[in-house]
Amino acid sequence: MTNSKKILLVFLFALFSTTAQAQNYYVCDTGDDENDGKSEATPFKTFDKGISTFNGMFAGSNVLFCRGGRFPITTDLRIYNKNCGAIKPCTIADYGDIAKPKPLFNASGDLTAFNFQEGGNADSDGGYNLKNLTIIAQNSKGKGVFLYNDVDDVILDNLHIEGFRIGIHSSGANTLNPGTNGINDRLVVTNNTIINNRSIGFHGACQDCLIEGNYFENNGFGQKILDHNIYLAWSKSHAENITVRNNTLYRSTIIDGKCYGVSLVVHGLFTDLTIENNIVKEDLGKVSGYCWGISVDPGYSKTDESFYNVKILNNKLINVGNVGIGCASCEGAVIHGNEIIDEGEVLIMGIKVPVREENTLKSNNISIKNNKVILNHLNGYGISIGGASKIEVLGNDIRLPNNTKNDCIQKSGMNVLTDTSNNLCQLHNGISIIEPNDEEEAFQDDFPVAEIPNEQPTDEEELEFVDKSPTIEESINQTPESNDNTPVQEDNQTEEVANNKPGNENTDLIIESTDNVQLYPKNAPNSGINGTSTVFNEQQTYDGNSSSMDKNKTSKNAGGGASSGGSSKSKTASTSNDELKVLDEVISYTTPVSDTSSNMVSVETDKIDTTEDLQKLDTESSKYSVKLKDVIEASYEENKVVDVTECRAYAAGRCLMK
Repeated sequence: MTNSKKILLVFLFALFSTTAQAQNYYVCDTGDDENDGKSEATPFKTFDKGISTFNGMFAGSNVLFCRGGRFPITTDLRIYNKNCGAIKPCTIADYGDIAKPKPLFNASGDLTAFNFQEGGNADSDGGYNLKNLTIIAQNSKGKGVFLYNDVDDVILDNLHIEGFRIGIHSSGANTLNPGTNGINDRLVVTNNTIINNRSIGFHGACQDCLIEGNYFENNGFGQKILDHNIYLAWSKSHAENITVRNNTLYRSTIIDGKCYGVSLVVHGLFTDLTIENNIVKEDLGKVSGYCWGISVDPGYSKTDESFYNVKILNNKLINVGNVGIGCASCEGAVIHGNEIIDEGEVLIMGIKVPVREENTLKSNNISIKNNKVILNHLNGYGISIGGASKIEVLGNDIRLPNNTKNDCIQKSGMNVLTDTSNNLCQLHNGISIIEPNDEEEAFQDDFPVAEIPNEQPTDEEELEFVDKSPTIEESINQTPESNDNTPVQEDNQTEEVANNKPGNENTDLIIESTDNVQLYPKNAPNSGINGTSTVFNEQQTYDGNSSSMDKNKTSKNAGGGASSGGSSKSKTASTSNDELKVLDEVISYTTPVSDTSSNMVSVETDKIDTTEDLQKLDTESSKYSVKLKDVIEASYEENKVVDVTECRAYAAGRCLMK
């Protein structure tokens, strides 16, 4: 027999043996570690026994913990098994009565609950699944899930992670052995609830990975500015192909009752980063100027940072502070179809590029298109563009308060003369977002957890990922600057927050308007695409030549006027996910009666025949409450001859609903 045949036979035998010996192992708090663990009738008892079994089992095997069981974590255990891989992964999950709660793991002190890492130099390992578990600590310095030393092909699905310093940390590596790249590849983080973690919900980076459908709330209450719900950070080389999609981010860095940190921030070196269809939300009046929504920008003091091919698409931002969406040192960034709404008076810039001082790479080839921005700040701008290269700004729908002195778009640097006429600029008399008072479930945890002192973490292996130069605006006229000496607030407080999930309700959009004269850019059509039109005209696009409002004039419009297609794309994309429905809040606003600017034309609706009719409508029926779905249904009906006082939804010169 030739050597090659012998090698083949040995390989096939090993493969067959590995497959044949794949085994389920069971662990339950009613079991015994002296059992064999190979059946539900003979389970192991402890977390330690389950993990030690995991580290030695064959590929494709599983360690399953019983639903309703409670498993204290009192030992620092590493999880590592070279037999596992992407083709035949090894799984830690649940078993038993689905009506019972997920297995509960409680980590004490500074322990990390699920610590996936091999010691020594980095060798690629992975092929691990972690599913359907509740992982809790209290005031911990540890991490819920830690991936370190080149761990690849990991799925984290349907986990509840609460009370740690960092919920999920995807970190770097020790000295690299041949064949490793020092980053965690093909990480999938889906359908998890990550709440009440002291510093950060998700921290670090990965490559060819997905963060989707997760709920983040109240992550980062240890120190101002440096904490976040999601903090993507990587500085060794360009992390490539990360998608952050369909997540809800709520109450970021709550200190003294207000948000003090960017909810989703990216620092370092990234290529092909996509941030889409996320909801980023804060409560009215509970934000500071540090509470930005989404920002991709330099944040380190000793790294030359750059971001290539960033896509920020179809996200919805509600009541964030100072800056909604920002980008700096970005090349090829696309900021399309986002909706940014602020009913407070803290949000100053809806979209800003560059959002801060840039590194060697200056932002270029940037497109800001089909976004909707509604602000209440008197000194606010819907979009602010500057820098060393021209930026495309097209088809955006911007609405500022009636008594603002600003244009809708602020221009500086090389963009002073950039043509922004193909954007809609309108004024309003106020915005109110009304959410339903649906009863929300709170997470109940009566399992005893260990109390530890509230000390600042000193984990050396991740110091380079700490944002050492946060630069957030503190006033409207101040551009962020690096600050390597930002004071750190002592972590001397705790906060109990119920695991309720505001922001996922599927409600109808209601618009209240007092006016009946519409504003459109010159030459723009006054009906929606496909013959439909809503009060907001969310589906409407145009190629007219509108410009910003005259600073000394205001305008009157009948519920909106022309708008870009971006918002409707956002709504469609977001609601396609049954597990995470978009925030369709109730939005009310009124627009004032005034002269129009020289670049806007007033179009009277053809259903108001006389001045008497208009006055009667303004006095007797000044407000309408219309559900969007009703308007859409009614728009297919023929209401050609309807007295204006009987029309509940009026837009584009026609009665949409009686």
